[in-house]
Amino acid sequence: MYVIKRNGELEKFDPNKIVRTCLRVGLDEKSAQEVAREVKSEIYNRIPAEELYKIVMGKLRKIERSHAYLYRLKEAVAEIEPFAFEKYTKTILESIGYDATWNVIIQGKCVDHQVDVVAKKDGNLYLVECKRHVNPHRFCGLGVGLQVQARLEDIRDGYKLSVNKYNFYRAWIFTNTKFSEHIIKYANAKKILLTGWNYPDGNGLQNLSQLEKTLPVTLLPISSNLKAHLQEKNIITLYEFMSASMRALSSLGIDGKRASSLKKVAGKIISHTRQ
Repeated sequence: MYVIKRNGELEKFDPNKIVRTCLRVGLDEKSAQEVAREVKSEIYNRIPAEELYKIVMGKLRKIERSHAYLYRLKEAVAEIEPFAFEKYTKTILESIGYDATWNVIIQGKCVDHQVDVVAKKDGNLYLVECKRHVNPHRFCGLGVGLQVQARLEDIRDGYKLSVNKYNFYRAWIFTNTKFSEHIIKYANAKKILLTGWNYPDGNGLQNLSQLEKTLPVTLLPISSNLKAHLQEKNIITLYEFMSASMRALSSLGIDGKRASSLKKVAGKIISHTRQ
C-alpha cells in the first residue's frame, strides 16, 4: 500500500511512522499502536498524504484534543508570521541557554546588515538567520546558505576594520522546513549551524518547538486573524498566552469565557511537554 506525498511522489505506507508520531505527541504505546491499526484498516492504496493526515487527526481528537493539536505542530509553526518567527527563534534560543537579541543592524565592510537574531553563549557570538516558509513541505536551499555566509564575511571584515563590535564565531540558520542536501554540504564546509525540521537529528525544530515555553500560540483552535493579532501583540507562544492577563486578552476581543476555555486548552497541550 502506498501514500501519495504532497510533492507527488509515492511512499510505501509505514504504520510505524504513525506510531512514532503518536508517541511524540504524548500517547502511550498501546494507544499509539491502536491508532495505527485503525488507520491502516481505513486507508486505501495511493491515498493522498493530506487525507491520511486528516484520518490520523480524527483518531487523535477522539482520544484527546491536545494530542491532535501537537500532531499538527508542523503546520502550526508554518502559521507563525515571518516577523514573529524571528522572535520565536529568539525565544527558543533563550530557552536553551543563549542570550539573544532580536533585529540588530550591524555595519559591515561594504554595507549595513539587518541581523534577525544575535545570540551569545559561552563567550561566542552567533549570527542567526530566520527563514519561515508558508509551505512547511518545501526545502530550504543552497541560496540561503550562500546569502548568510556572504553576510557573515562582510560583517567579519567590518569587525577587522573596527566599524562594528560583533566578532561572530559562526552563522546559524533556523527554518521551519527541511534542508536540501546542497545546503547541508555547504554548511558543513563553512561551519554554518543548521536548525530545521528533523535536522539535526533529535534536536531539530520539531523538538525545540515542544519545550514548555516554546509551543506556538498558533496551535490554539482560533481564527487565522486572531492568531495574527496575538502575534502582533507579542503573544507568540502558548506560555505567553497563559501568562497574559484577562484584561489584555479582552483588549484583543477575547471575552472572559472564551479566554478561560482557551487557557485550559493551552494548559493541556503544555502539560504533554512535561510528561
